[in-house]
Amino acid sequence: MKISKGSWVRIEKIILEPEVRAPQVPEDTKKTPLKMWVKGHLQDDAQIGDTVSVRTRADRLEIGTLLCADQGYDLNYGRFVPELLSISEQVRDLLCEKCEGEIQGQNLPDGDERLHGQGLTHETWANGAGDGQHRDGGEDHE
Repeated sequence: MKISKGSWVRIEKIILEPEVRAPQVPEDTKKTPLKMWVKGHLQDDAQIGDTVSVRTRADRLEIGTLLCADQGYDLNYGRFVPELLSISEQVRDLLCEKCEGEIQGQNLPDGDERLHGQGLTHETWANGAGDGQHRDGGEDHE
């Protein structure tokens, strides 16, 4: 398939071949080349797999192997990791403990009345105090 000059494309460029990788990198890393992927405007008509040059948005000219044209964004943060859920709950609990101490005036500077008298507790903070909605479905009351 011919890709026309001026098309928005992505190229792959080898920065370091495996034999010239730094000696301190892990063994499995040493076996693979260091690669860079760059997007830019194709400078001449080409086919996927050709060595081409592209002009980037930063006005750099880069040369590499043409991978694809008009690529959109395909974001993926990976699979669900149950351990991260329990860690986030532990962090929330630690922050709630700290928040309770501040609410009771233990860690506020002299004269700081921001949290005093607002009825904030560990439970209301953990359930979303200040955002108008509690995590249990209730609402903040003034």
